[in-house]
Amino acid sequence: MTASLVNELYNQNGINSLQNIFDKIYPVGSIYMSANSTSPALLFGGQWEQIKDRFLLAAGSNHALSSTGGEETHTLTTSEMPSHTHTGSSASAGAHTHSRGTQDITGSLLNAYDTDGSGQTGAFYNGSIAANNGFGFDGNYHSTASATRFAASRKWTGASSENGAHTHTITNSNTGGGTAHNNMPPYLAVNVWKRIA
Repeated sequence: MTASLVNELYNQNGINSLQNIFDKIYPVGSIYMSANSTSPALLFGGQWEQIKDRFLLAAGSNHALSSTGGEETHTLTTSEMPSHTHTGSSASAGAHTHSRGTQDITGSLLNAYDTDGSGQTGAFYNGSIAANNGFGFDGNYHSTASATRFAASRKWTGASSENGAHTHTITNSNTGGGTAHNNMPPYLAVNVWKRIA
C-alpha cells in the first residue's frame, strides 16, 4: 500500500486510524487467500472464518450467493452411464434326434386287377400301367391298361417321438469396479478465510 493511498484513506469519510483503513479494504464478507498460514485476523483485525476443502465459484443465476454444493468424488448412477449395449453367447445344450415313430401303411383291394377301383382302399388305388406287349387283359390292343396300383405316400399314420427338451443360458461379460471417480479439476491448495465480523 502506498503512502499516498494511506493519506487519501485517512482524509476520506473521517478515517483516522489504521484499523479503519483495514475495515475499508476488507469489510465483513471479504475473502482473503494466502499461501501461508498466518490468519488475517493478526494482520487486519476483525473475526475471520477459515474455509476448508472448498473451491470458490462466482455466484450467478445458477448458483446463489453463499450456496454450497459439489462432491470431491462421484459414483455414476445407472442414468448417468453412457448409452451402450451388451453382447453375449448362448451355451450349447440339448443336442437331440427324433425317430419317425410307427408308420402304419394300410389298405385293401378286392383283387389284383380291380380296374374300376371299387374294391381298393388306403394305399391301393386305381391307375394306369403300360399294357403287356400292347394287349390288355381283354385281349385287345392297348397302349395302357387300368390296374390296381400301390403308393405308400397315400396313407401314413403315426407321429415322431418327442425328445430333447432343453434350455439355453445367455452369459454377458461384466467389467468395471463401480468405485467413485475423482471429480476435481487441477488445483493449487491455499489458505482461504472469510471475514465474519
